[in-house]
Amino acid sequence: MLSNPVRTRSSYLVAGVFVLALGTRIAFSLGNVHSPDNHIQVIELLRTTHEYPQPEECWSCFQPQLYYRIAAFWLDILSALGIGTSERGAVQALQILNALIGFATLLVIARWLSFLNLSPPTRLATIAIIALNPRFIIVNGRVTNDTLVIFLSTVGIVLLHLYFVRPRMRVLLLSAAAVVLGNTTKGSALPALALFAICLAVPWRYPVERSCESSRYLGRLLIVGAVIVLVFFGGTYARNLQKYKRPFVLNIGLTAERLYGNAGGRPFWYDHDQYFSSPSGTARPPWGAVAWESFLTFRPIDLVRHPCNDKSPESESGAIRSPDHMRSVWTQIYARANSARFHPVPPAFLAKTPFSRGVCRLIFILALAPLALVLGYLASRAVRYLQELRDSPRRLAFRRPDCVLWLCFVLTVLFAAAYNYHLGHFSATKAVYYYPGMCGFLLFFARGREWLAGRAGPGNLPRLGWIVDLSVAALAVLYTLDVWSVILTEF
Repeated sequence: MLSNPVRTRSSYLVAGVFVLALGTRIAFSLGNVHSPDNHIQVIELLRTTHEYPQPEECWSCFQPQLYYRIAAFWLDILSALGIGTSERGAVQALQILNALIGFATLLVIARWLSFLNLSPPTRLATIAIIALNPRFIIVNGRVTNDTLVIFLSTVGIVLLHLYFVRPRMRVLLLSAAAVVLGNTTKGSALPALALFAICLAVPWRYPVERSCESSRYLGRLLIVGAVIVLVFFGGTYARNLQKYKRPFVLNIGLTAERLYGNAGGRPFWYDHDQYFSSPSGTARPPWGAVAWESFLTFRPIDLVRHPCNDKSPESESGAIRSPDHMRSVWTQIYARANSARFHPVPPAFLAKTPFSRGVCRLIFILALAPLALVLGYLASRAVRYLQELRDSPRRLAFRRPDCVLWLCFVLTVLFAAAYNYHLGHFSATKAVYYYPGMCGFLLFFARGREWLAGRAGPGNLPRLGWIVDLSVAALAVLYTLDVWSVILTEF
């Protein structure tokens, strides 16, 4: 039987993307010397005392334990073999471990996409847009618990989606295990826990009484209850409730008085001067101003003018001010997710040369195409589902398996937005909080690309599908240049 040339070519290209993704992660892991939040301190304390430190002992000691215990065990094994005995060697060993976990996440996503009956070009574009994403590569090349929580959340969400495609108890139990482990790694797995509980505990079939009487539904309720109990006691929530009288404890909350001089008056990050100076006792602005300035704006034009988080002089007065996009949550998330040189952590990564700034500008322009595709597809499906509910009110549109990813997308965005507002600090606008729920974004991108390919006929020139494909291809090249410019010039 003759093979499909399109499928064969796409398979070779997918393999090439994987090789490039793995090579870039390994190169970054070997050269990187900076990891924010000092996670290595928790690991060293655990290896020295053989007891998990209390939240007040270090900056990241408030985090759940799973990643740090795995990392300490990994270093113990390498030390027994005489590998990674120096401080620099230990950091490199931990970063290599995260690079491999990040690559395993890509393999899970690729395997999941193979079950969705996507065309080879769509599968290639979807894999490329996440495998070469600069922020994901950087996260995978640092000593941090983010990589592990992204992997476990992705596994849990993917298996939950596949369970609704074809219900099997083994798949559901594996999803439950991944959700529990993710929540014992970091709090950013909470959207996966909420998704798991809502999808399984709410009787989505009509009538509700008949659905609730089924033995399968009761079994699902028991699994949800067990998962919640394991997360509560296996994570930090039981400890926090007992010690601090509240389940959620953050490092910035424990050290707010030391940092800002007033535990009740944290500076609000939406003020453009706050990021560069932290005045104590600053009152939170009115909610309306916060909502409009921070959560209801998107500033791509200002982002192209100022392609990184730094101050720039005013043309008229000569005064120094921050770009307007630094007060917009969604602009910050969009930019930080698409460039390694946008945010100055560490300062050496910041785009300073005309070349690096030009690459950032092109990325921010081209990345609008996949973003518009995702949002457009979401809007079109939402309208269609509402029409179905209006025409057949006794049927719930959630019975469709893809609605699991709809809810995943919504919960991830709401969780990150709530965290941004609650923390009240510019540092809270991290794109990494969205990666545990990235399956929703990837599914809608893939479905949207398939939808465009189906609608674009021979007379539609230029074909919309080609525009998206060319944007993704150019983004893949620019993503690679963005990360490798850091590897070659900053290490």
